[in-house]
Amino acid sequence: METQASFSSWFLILSLLAITSSSEASNEKTIGRVCPPSSCGSIRNISYPFRLNGDPTNCGVSFYTLSCENNLTILNLYSGKYTVRSINYDNNTIRAVDPGLRKNDCSSLPRYSLSPSNFSFLDPYKWSSSNCTQICRSSSPIIYLKCERVPANLSLYVDASSCIGSRGYYYVKAGTLTTSDLEDGCRVDRTAITTLYEKDQNGSYQHIHEALVFGFELEWRPDLYTRYSCRGWDFSRNCYPNRFIGFFQSLFEWMDGKQFLPKIFVISSFPTNDMQYS
Repeated sequence: METQASFSSWFLILSLLAITSSSEASNEKTIGRVCPPSSCGSIRNISYPFRLNGDPTNCGVSFYTLSCENNLTILNLYSGKYTVRSINYDNNTIRAVDPGLRKNDCSSLPRYSLSPSNFSFLDPYKWSSSNCTQICRSSSPIIYLKCERVPANLSLYVDASSCIGSRGYYYVKAGTLTTSDLEDGCRVDRTAITTLYEKDQNGSYQHIHEALVFGFELEWRPDLYTRYSCRGWDFSRNCYPNRFIGFFQSLFEWMDGKQFLPKIFVISSFPTNDMQYS
């Protein structure tokens, strides 16, 4: 009985300490968020987790740094520099387009090669064509093929030669390309990704090009930038101060998830509404 009372007393003390430190935890949450929005060209609200190159170092998250070049907002992605068309903070998506593509000019080609294989689990951006919400339900990789002659199985490809025929036999394929799909005399010239093109529409190359000009949407990852921007203890998507009490706050949340704690301690010790990242 005495042991149980002692255990409860310790938890009560730690819970009270957690309550008194809630304002400090709330301050930890605001790191990188207190800066006024930046703007560049048509993108008027560049705010957390994004930052513009040249903003104070405490603004935003470093690996969500955008640049402003010739009054255009630029997303540096792998070896490419893509023009940002919009940022949606409601569903955590950013839409960008390859600068080599020009509206109403189907002869224009992507300047950079970008495919789903570029993205990995640890990347700050996520792209997928399956198991998605509305964000990427109709996304598709677009594969450009240059051939020495007309392919035997034309049903696999969309003819782009009418737009870029002066450069040889040009075709595109929406979706993945298997080894058996690649005929002799054809090689992959470049790849691109787009959000609008739906594979089951069997559209013309002009339709595909319009989708490419619209751009592609990437989803940024709150779990990743919370972890790397947190300067204290992080658990799930919450950030706790780099203090002794912050350790116990994160420990309490973990124990609550494991259902180790009585609800009276959980309710009193977690200012989760103040600390939740959106």
